[in-house]
Amino acid sequence: MTNSGKIEGGGILKDCYGNIIYVFSIPLGSSTNNQAEIQVVAHGLEWCIRHGFRRIHLEVDSQLLTHWLNNDGSPPWKL
Repeated sequence: MTNSGKIEGGGILKDCYGNIIYVFSIPLGSSTNNQAEIQVVAHGLEWCIRHGFRRIHLEVDSQLLTHWLNNDGSPPWKL
């Protein structure tokens, strides 16, 4: 079996009470896992903004992504 190189990503968005308000899984084409992680974050944040959420608490499990989002490093592409 060969790897197609196609990837997906997903997330769960909750309100301030912990209630699930949006669950998603999106196709991301062909890219690296790091690119996939930032695309998933961007999708989730864009959804929040489109639906009027302005106070956002973001949790991710990627240390590298956390550094990029906190401007502690430079990703190899434009965020």
